[in-house]
Amino acid sequence: MKQRLTPNYDHKKVVNPDRNDLIDVFEDAWRGYILVPAQVILDTQNGDIAAMTLLNPYFESIEALHRGKSSEGKSQEFFVAGFLRVFEKISGLNHKLAAKNAAKAIYKNARNCVAHTGFASHRVHFQRDNQNAFILTYPRLPNGKPDTESVHSILINAQRIHDAVNRHLSHYVKELRQPHKSILKDNFDYLMRSEWGIGKISNVVGITEEDFNNTR
Repeated sequence: MKQRLTPNYDHKKVVNPDRNDLIDVFEDAWRGYILVPAQVILDTQNGDIAAMTLLNPYFESIEALHRGKSSEGKSQEFFVAGFLRVFEKISGLNHKLAAKNAAKAIYKNARNCVAHTGFASHRVHFQRDNQNAFILTYPRLPNGKPDTESVHSILINAQRIHDAVNRHLSHYVKELRQPHKSILKDNFDYLMRSEWGIGKISNVVGITEEDFNNTR
């Protein structure tokens, strides 16, 4: 029975994989199962929330791969750190603070709210008019200055978030394929093998193709 692991690879790819095999599978899974479908959803009239639901796991996942550690029990910490990796080229203290605040706000009001209720929080607004990936608004302190410790609302451009994730994935995969970057590659290799159970358990369903076809 053919077992499709990712759009372009079956389970034979990870029977006894080297690091390049793991990189191939990782990239193909994210592009074929997440980024391409997310773009299809974004091309529909009301696809922003559904697309963000697909994209949000990238931030937590990419941080776990960088550290070579599971994010279990530290979901928000990893999500925020991964978000900052994707948007690390934003310059200036205020912009970096905005990125960190945006990560926390998206985690709480978009990721968690959608997962638990199916809806984003009232603080989240999706728009395509402004080309920034995100814009934050803050309540005012008595002195008239913005209270940057408390996000009032967040405007998300899901298409720009998608574009940023796509660029980061390309950069990360390119780094993994370099002859140096040993720690980066070792952490990736360890977590991929650990999370996918490579070398520990069988990934093939314990049923023959004939039995499967005869199952009703």
